[in-house]
Amino acid sequence: MQLTEFPTPIAETVMAVKEFPVSLKCEGPKGRPGFERRMFARETEEGYTIVQGDYLNKERNYDLWSVSVQDGLATVSGEYREGAGGIKGVKMEGTWGREGIALQGWRGPGSCKVEGQNIVD
Repeated sequence: MQLTEFPTPIAETVMAVKEFPVSLKCEGPKGRPGFERRMFARETEEGYTIVQGDYLNKERNYDLWSVSVQDGLATVSGEYREGAGGIKGVKMEGTWGREGIALQGWRGPGSCKVEGQNIVD
C-alpha cells in the first residue's frame, strides 16, 4: 500500500475591509451627457479611499481616490482611467461624517458630486 501525502493547508489572516457604497454623479463636459455610477468608500489606516473598477492592476478602467478627513471636512485627490484617454486627476472637497458624505469638485474635465451615508463606526 502506498501512502499519499497531502499538502497541509496554510492559515491565512484576512483583514476585514470596512466599505460602503457612494454615488458619483458627473455633468458631461462640453454638452456631452452626464453619468451616475456606484463606487465604494473603504476605511484605511490613513483615512479612506474611494475605488471602482480595476484599481488594483490599473490596466483597465478604474478610479482610485485618497480621502483625508479632518474635523468633518474632507479633501479628495486621486486618479482615474476611462477609455483610451489616459490617466486623469480627481480633486474634490466637502463634508464627511456620520450624518453623511457630500463632496464636490472635478473628475478630469467634468464637474462631479459624491454622496453617501457613512456606515463605518
